[in-house]
Amino acid sequence: MLRIMDRIQGSWIVGAEDRLHTTAVPELRWVDLDQQTPENMRPLAQRFGLHPLAVEDCLHFDQRPKLEDYTEHLFLVLHTFAAGNGEPVSVVVHEIHCFLQPQTLITVHEKRLVAVDAVWDRVIQEPELVSTGLEFLLHALCDALIDAAFPVLDRVSETIEHLEKAVLWHPKRHDLARIFHLKTQLSNLRRIVTAQRDVFSQLPRHGTLVIGASATLYFRDIYDHVLRLCEQIDLHRDLLGNVLEAYLSATANRTNETMKHLTVLSAVFL
Repeated sequence: MLRIMDRIQGSWIVGAEDRLHTTAVPELRWVDLDQQTPENMRPLAQRFGLHPLAVEDCLHFDQRPKLEDYTEHLFLVLHTFAAGNGEPVSVVVHEIHCFLQPQTLITVHEKRLVAVDAVWDRVIQEPELVSTGLEFLLHALCDALIDAAFPVLDRVSETIEHLEKAVLWHPKRHDLARIFHLKTQLSNLRRIVTAQRDVFSQLPRHGTLVIGASATLYFRDIYDHVLRLCEQIDLHRDLLGNVLEAYLSATANRTNETMKHLTVLSAVFL
């Protein structure tokens, strides 16, 4: 689905694909596309002069976070996280691609995202949010995508606490599978967040044509949030390592106790 939000004479007008062909030139424009296909991307590429390499990336949602400066526009690949169902918690990764031009922001993703919808509604309710430029809209979007990861890590933290109590009192074989599942999830998160940290460290320097000096401080704030994510992930990985050691120690002690009882019984029979 394609939706468009245009700022004309200080007011935001929301519409669909037909607004691409309107004669009125908007002051600012946000184009949001989900369920991307070559048929959907082709008119956007032609209308806004998007680079073919960036368009090709949009058709294959398996990109790592990155920032590309194509002179006419910036192209960003970002990720956000959501907590899936099940126990232990599984982390679902969502990918979003952004094109930033002086008067146009284009966002492309596979499905409707809560963070994107929240920013869309916020712009409608608070028109002054992007009154000074689309870089502040990009900031609001990036901020929502990054902040969505913190509740996921909170759920991971709760799962680790439950695992810690379980292995200390009643360690079971399936606890080991849960530990390694979470270690894999955190390793994937660490890989993505580290690449995303590099993106936000480069963005204020590479986006001088479309990101003003006044917005640089705001993107530095997002960079700080990403650093906090990295620190939390590293902390959770360390805690999981401690839980694994506790599990191995508990099972070793239980094995020793079993061997002790078997030794006593063998001595009695002998």
